[in-house]
Amino acid sequence: LERLTGYSIFVSNGEAWRRHRRLMDPAFEAARIKTVFPMMLDAVDACAQRLAAHADGPGAGRPVAIDVEMTHYAADVIFRTIFSEPMEAESARRFFKAFGTFQEIAYAHGMLKLGRVPTQLLPGAWRARRAAKVIRAILEAPIRRRLEAVRAGRPTPRDDIMATLMTTVD
Repeated sequence: LERLTGYSIFVSNGEAWRRHRRLMDPAFEAARIKTVFPMMLDAVDACAQRLAAHADGPGAGRPVAIDVEMTHYAADVIFRTIFSEPMEAESARRFFKAFGTFQEIAYAHGMLKLGRVPTQLLPGAWRARRAAKVIRAILEAPIRRRLEAVRAGRPTPRDDIMATLMTTVD
């Protein structure tokens, strides 16, 4: 997971984890249901519209890859509550594909690491790095947009998790 998230709250321990958690606390506190619920509801509505388009659109009656759609929905909720913006369909498809690749390889490499097998040179390691890079690029894009808006003095959302993280003092 560190390859995907860096040295973050997800992989740190001890004092580093406590510091990460202390910095995250205000963001979790700010993510009260009354603040983020409307954003989550917008993601539900968008998902319902996408599914309705499958039912009523040109491909009506054909199977829908529900795992892809549910990944899009989950990522959309995350994007809306953290960044105050929806996740676009193309990004969701790229995210789903890259995450599937990363997860498959990470599991296999994790099992091999239990046996102390070095995995850096194994087939698939480069695919995992490439998949992690795609995922990070998708997640970094709204962060870059927010930072550019702040630097340019343009108004930015104040009620999302990103706003809280950007104003938290260490």
